[in-house]
Amino acid sequence: MSPTGVVIFSAVCNRFRVKKIGFVDKFVMSYGGLRGAVAFALVITINIDHIPLQPMFLTATIAMVYFTVFVQVPDGGSVLGTGRGEVKLS
Repeated sequence: MSPTGVVIFSAVCNRFRVKKIGFVDKFVMSYGGLRGAVAFALVITINIDHIPLQPMFLTATIAMVYFTVFVQVPDGGSVLGTGRGEVKLS
């Protein structure tokens, strides 16, 4: 996930979290190459009996994985764009 994606998603998550995602955590997510495999593996291990909102976590994780795979490309562009981060509208 690119640093921009981490900042956007963590800002959204931090609005609803009691314990906020800190700078070090964002740094690790940005540069650790975590595209969702670890996040998905962790979220499916959540016991729904203990955490009733497990389906919400699963949905958010899948949305993040889809966003990073289909919208953000490692070179900074997007699948819809020109490879330079620009999106063609026509």
